[in-house]
Parts: sequence; structure tokens; C-alpha cells
Amino acid sequence: MPRRYDLSVVTPRHGSKAMLCAWFALAVGLACTFVAAAISWNEIKAQARLKLERLTDSITAETAGRINESMDGLKGARGVYAASERVTRAEFAAYVASRDLAVEFPGAQGFGFIERVPADKLESFLAAERADSAPDFHLKHLPAQDRTHASPTNDHLIIKYIYPLQQNAGAWGLDIGEDPIRRETAESAILSGEPRITGRVHLVQDSQTRCGLLYFLPVYRNGAPLNSPKQRSEALQGLLYAPIVLDEALEGVVEGEVESLDLEIYDGAQEGSESRLFDFDGHLAHVQGPISSDNYQDRMFMCRRNIDIGGRQWTLITTSTRKFEENIHFALAIIIGVAGAIVSLATGVVIWSLLRSRDRAESIARTITADLRASEARMREASLEAQRLAEIARRTSNAIIITDVTGRIEWVNEGFTRISGYTLDEAIGRKPGSFLQGPKSDPAIASAIRRALEKEEPISVEIINYAKNGREYWLAIEIAPLRDGNGVLTGFMAIESDITELKRSSEQAEAANRTKSEFLANMSHEIRTPLTSILGCCDILREDGRIEDAPLRRLDTIETIRRAGDHLLTVINDILDLSKIEAGKFRTELVETSLPSVLHEVHRILAPRVAEKGVQLSFALYSPIPDVIISDPTHLRQILLNLVGNAVKFTDAGSIDVVVRQCDAGGDQQTIEIDVTDTGAGMTQEQAASLFRPFTQADASLTRKYGGTGLGLTISRRLAEFLGGSVTLTRTLPGKGSTFTLRFPLAVGENTTMATTLASTYSVQKAAQPHALLEGRVLVAEDSPDIQRIVTFHLGKAGLQVMTADNGVEALQLMQDALCGGDGIDLLVTDMQMPEMDGYSLVSNLRQSGYAGPIVALTAHAMSEDKSRCLEAGCNGYVTKPIMKEDLLNECAKWLSQERRAMDATMVTADSTLD
Repeated sequence: MPRRYDLSVVTPRHGSKAMLCAWFALAVGLACTFVAAAISWNEIKAQARLKLERLTDSITAETAGRINESMDGLKGARGVYAASERVTRAEFAAYVASRDLAVEFPGAQGFGFIERVPADKLESFLAAERADSAPDFHLKHLPAQDRTHASPTNDHLIIKYIYPLQQNAGAWGLDIGEDPIRRETAESAILSGEPRITGRVHLVQDSQTRCGLLYFLPVYRNGAPLNSPKQRSEALQGLLYAPIVLDEALEGVVEGEVESLDLEIYDGAQEGSESRLFDFDGHLAHVQGPISSDNYQDRMFMCRRNIDIGGRQWTLITTSTRKFEENIHFALAIIIGVAGAIVSLATGVVIWSLLRSRDRAESIARTITADLRASEARMREASLEAQRLAEIARRTSNAIIITDVTGRIEWVNEGFTRISGYTLDEAIGRKPGSFLQGPKSDPAIASAIRRALEKEEPISVEIINYAKNGREYWLAIEIAPLRDGNGVLTGFMAIESDITELKRSSEQAEAANRTKSEFLANMSHEIRTPLTSILGCCDILREDGRIEDAPLRRLDTIETIRRAGDHLLTVINDILDLSKIEAGKFRTELVETSLPSVLHEVHRILAPRVAEKGVQLSFALYSPIPDVIISDPTHLRQILLNLVGNAVKFTDAGSIDVVVRQCDAGGDQQTIEIDVTDTGAGMTQEQAASLFRPFTQADASLTRKYGGTGLGLTISRRLAEFLGGSVTLTRTLPGKGSTFTLRFPLAVGENTTMATTLASTYSVQKAAQPHALLEGRVLVAEDSPDIQRIVTFHLGKAGLQVMTADNGVEALQLMQDALCGGDGIDLLVTDMQMPEMDGYSLVSNLRQSGYAGPIVALTAHAMSEDKSRCLEAGCNGYVTKPIMKEDLLNECAKWLSQERRAMDATMVTADSTLD
């Protein structure tokens, strides 16, 4: 109820004084009201200007993003050229067809390839293009106005490919070098190696008079040096380019602010009709020459931004329109003015009427003033709070949903509408799951959300939702309960982030990794299969007949083939190891490991090479070490073989010393350090800097002299890191040798003892003794005649009776016949990739039919997944190609002996039963 004030009439004696005080109070009040209203007016105006600047920043970023999206497409096309020595017309067309130009690259009319053609080779170039599935290809010229001041040149810049061809037919075969604008931009891209965009041009394929742009990206020959403009010009393969219609590229950039904002774009810092690229509302279309502030007199606000696009500077100008200015609400300033005037008038009246009772009048005045100030403060606070909330809701890109306690929507922001397509009116009163989820939405996730809501608990999930137009999109959702001051639940708030692109990128990365793994597996098979024939035939030549009576030249030739095969196998294994490491598929298996035994095995393997080179190889303990440690013996052996093998390779005279010691790493942590020191070639500091880069050696001359891939040290360092350690170059001097150090954490095995000595030197191992004769019948299933002959030779020489099959169908029939006839086969050795029926199907059929005998797989795939696949299919053992004689015989002996023990046990059991 309004407050009542008792105001008495002032006596005549006080009338003049009261009137003077009243007028004075009214004047002061109106002055204060004017100042307050003016301040409020200016604040509102400043907020409007800030809004325009934020919109301008958003439009600027969107403009740059849309133009540069075409460059993303060109870079994708450059990747096609980088992966191939020559990109055919069909491959280029296929790439363009694989992209959705209208969606991915707004404004781009297509993608093309420009080739620089010397004047004296023009006719041969045209003839070659016509012969290459383009009989209609011919040279086209720009309109005369675009060639007015073109200086004569010795070459042509001809559009060789342009797709989609139908809408770009006018540009196919066009010599863009006739236009100085196009040529200057193209030459700048070629010499700099960077993307470049032209100034305003008219696209020959555009039937309208609109602003056209050409975006260039140079493509150079693979492997060519590109350190200087001259080298880049000489290495040029061509120019990828995108013709862009700017009006189409910027369509919808200011769509949300139609009639509220205007946008102009100028090429460069000077604003004029000649440099104008874009005018959203066309209000400057009639203006010729420079643009000045007079052309914007009817606009309340103007904002200017500069951006760099393709090596050029663009100037963007946004201005407010009448609709924008009409939406600026000056109500608060007006209220302040009206309220202040009323207050001033009331104050004057109060002063004039309260002379009879000053104390009471002052009290009433203070009360009124306090009430008005409190009301004014509340109004200001409410206005500021509303502005803050509106700004937060406007700026956020995430979707925000507020529901009641039952989960029904009460409010959504513009971000929700932007992502889902549903407006507030369409969503209010509905549960999100009832209209946003679909066939691919995970029911388990939906159930988890419902349980969290029932328990009034927060939850974070990822789920597939469906937009109004049916589009699938991934969301990361965070849901939290809302409570009042008393802790009572009032509803829930969900914040949703669109992670569709993140999911798509993750899926693409996984697909690329699978493709790489499949390629490596196929490469391993295609190389290892013929390598098996090469190395196996060498073994046959060395073991067939009296090899000691063969001519020396033949022996040298056989050894040369064997060395080359072993080197090729090392290269293949290095590449596969590095690929598995980079793909994250390398696994460590930490078990109890005898470090002295590992060192002894390293020496045993390298002893023949050491003896051949005539150098000294010694192993020594600097301090006692545990005899048994916890480590991965396979990886540890591989690291040491690489380090010591490198030392042997690069040391022509002198010695290689391997020193092992236990060190304190601080705290309770102990480490094992192994130094490998040689007296070989050594390195300079510059050579050492690139030592651990893949496919890199210290010096190209060393590659020619000693061979190798440059992967050994890289793999060793990565393997050491898997073990929690490192490989470092500790010392090197040119001509004096180098020291490499392997460090890894020490974990001691149970019941271990301390080793105090190692043999200072190991003697060269004697030649391997012939393998013990084996007994049994073996079926070899192999489609390659060469490999079949090699395996048959080794197994037959070891004492086995060997049968052969050329494919899986034939092998299955032979196995079934042998089982039915009672003349069993003790062991099946089968290739896993054969025609008609592969090894996996053969093994599966045999196991399903009840065959329980041993099966050894032969495969050219060397990845760990392939071994697992063979064992899961039912194989007992596994030998990789190229097939090493010892590996084959050891594996066969292992399973034949187990089969024999199983048969003996069966017979003993049978005898016991009879007894």
C-alpha cells in the first residue's frame, strides 16, 4: 500500500522562502536527473557498440574460416600428389568427387590443377592432353579486358584439370598467365611455397558479374630441395587452385543478423569502389572512388577489422542499420529521467509545504529519498543481472537444458536450437529422450541417465542424439541437479557439447591405423615368401652333396646370396618393429630374466661376425649385479644386439668392450647401466645430432660402405623407453670410436644371487651340429613349389617321411584318407595362405572333425596379431617366413616329441586298464 505523507499548507510568512527553496530543490533535482539519465543513456549505447564489436569479431572469424576451408581441400589434394609420382585425370576427378564442395568448401566452384608449360612445348602439351582421354582439350584465352597490360612471357599457366567439369567447362584449358593479377599471385605462390589468393577477378565460368577469387597452392616434385625461391621454381610440379565466388562463400555469414548489420569487405587497407570485394546490402553500389565517413552518416555504429587471407590483407567494415538501432532499449535512461523529474518535483513540493514542521519535513524527505534510491539501485541491479545472463546465454556455443524435477524441459538456449534444430516452443514440456534419441542411441546410457535423475545425482555421459532433420550427432552431456536455498530439488540442468567431429576424427584415425597394419602385413607376406625361397635354396645348395668339393666361386656366390637375404630380412624386421612401436602395438612382458645369459646369447649370435672382422669383443662387470632381474628378455636382447651389432659393423680394427654395472638412481631406485664402447669410425657433433632419427645414419658414405636402414638405434631407444629406461650416446670422437649407454630400472627377481664376474672374452662358437634325426610322418601343405621343396628337403633330411599337398582342399582329403586308413599322420605343417582353401579353414575343419594331432603354421605375416590368429585357429606352433632351417626343425621336433609322449601315456593307460 503506498505510503501517505501529511503535508500542511505553508503560512504566508514563510511562502517566499518556501517557494525559493522549492525552486532551488527542483533545479538541483532536474540537473542531477539529467546527468544520471545521460550516464545511463551512454552506458546503454556503449553496450550496443560492444555487441556490434562482438558480432564483428564473430563475422570476421567466420569469413576467414570459410575462405580458408577451400585451402583445406587443396591441401588434401596436395596429399594425393605427395603419395604418388603422377596423379592421373581420373584420380584427380575421384578426389574432387569424394568431397562435398557445397558443404565443406562454401563458394568454391571446384578444384583444379594448373601446369606451367614453356612456350616451345605448348603444342606437344596440348597433344599429350588430348591423347590422355581428353580429345576436346584446347587452349583458351581470357577476355581481352583481362589481358590489357599483360607483359609477354616465355611460358603459359594452363588449367590442366578442373572438376566438377560441367560447371567449370569454360575454365578448362584456360591460360591464366595472360592476366597480370592471376600471374602475379601464381608466381608469388610458386616462389614462396605458401598459399596465395588473388585480388578481385571475374571467373570465366561465372555467368554473373560477381567478385571472383583464385586460391593457389603450389605442388613440388617429391624429394626436390625447396630451400630457395629458385629451387622451388625449378621443382614446381604445378598449382592446385580453387575458383571462389565470394558472394556464395559468404552466404549466411550475417544471416542471423539480417537487416540489423551491414558488411563490406575491401582488398587492402584503402577503402574504395576499386578495392571493394563485398557489400552485403549494396548501399555503396553507386559510390565510385574512395569511401569516406560521409558514406556512413546514417549509421550509428561502425566497426573495422583487418584479416590476412592467402598473403593479402582484407579490411572488413560492419555498420549498424536502423533495425539494429531500434532494438537498443533506452527505457532505463527514460525511467531515470522521468522518475528523477517526479522526485525533483515532489522534493520541491515537500520543501515548500514543510516549513511549518521542519523536522517532520526532513524526516519525510529522507524517507522518500531512501525509498527512491533503494528502488533505483534495485532497478540498476536487476538490469545488470539481466544483461549478464543474456550475454552468457548468447555467447555459449553449448546447448543448455533446464528441466523440472520430472525431467520435462522448461527452458533451452539458442545453442540447443543450433545443435538439435528444435526451438524452445517445440521442446518445452517434453522429456529430451522422447524426441532426441533414436535407433543408434545406447539404451544403457539412457538407463544410466534415468537412474542418476532418480537418485538426484550428477552424471556425465556421451550419447548419439538425432536432430530435427534426422542428422545423427554425438554429445558429451553433463547433468547436475538444481536446488533452492533450502536444498530442495527444483529441477535439473544439462550442458551438452557437440563432439561429432571429435568422434569422426577418432574413427578416421583408427581406420587409418588398420589400413597401415593391413599394408604392413601384406608387405611382410609378399617379401618374406620369395625370401624363403632364396634363403632356403642357399641352405639346400650348402647341404646337398659334398659342398666342400664345389668351386670356390660357387661357394662365394652362395654366401653372397645368403648375406644379402639376411640383410634384407633385417631391414624388413626393423621396419615392422618401428611400425608396431609407432602404432602402439608393441607390448612388454616382464618376467624373471638372467642378464648374464642374455649377454652370453648376444655374444653367441655375433661371434661369427666378430671372428670374420678380426676384432676383440669382451664383456665385463664393473660391479656385482643380480643374476636374475625382472625385465623383458626379448626386448633386452634386441637392444643389445642392435648396440653391439652396430659397434661390430663400424669397427674395422681394435676392440668392442661391453661393461655392465649397477648404479644408484636416487632414493631407493637402482638402475642397470650397460656401456658399449668401440674403437670404430666415431662421429662429429653434427652427425650425432641426427643419430636417433628414423631412416637416418651419421653419414651417407657410411650407408654406402656398411649398409643398414638407420632404424636400429631408433628402435633401441623406443624399446628402452618401453622398459622405463633410455639409450644415449655417451661419447664419440671422429676416428676414435663411440660409447652408447643403455639404462633401465632394476627390479630384482626372487631368490636371486649376485653375479660378480663374466667371462672377459668368449670364444667363437663352433659350427652348429647336425640336428638329431626325427621320426614320424609329416604332411606339408604349401602352394609355393619352391617353399614346398625347401621344407620337404629339410624335413626329409632330418629323417621324417614327408607327404605334400598344393592347397588346403588336397591336404584335408589326404588327412581324412590317412585317418580312415589307420595310417595316421604325426604332424601337419601348413601354409596359412593358400588357394581354394587357406590354412585357417583347413585347421578349423580338422579340429571340428576331431583331429587332435599337432599342427605347425607357416606364414609370411610377422605381426604379433598374426601369431595370435594362427594359435586361435587351432595351430600348436608357428614359424615365420623366411623359414630358417633350425627354427623349422626345432618346432617340428618339439611337437613330435610331445605327440610321442602323449601316445606313450595313452598306451600305458590302456595297459593299466587291461591289467
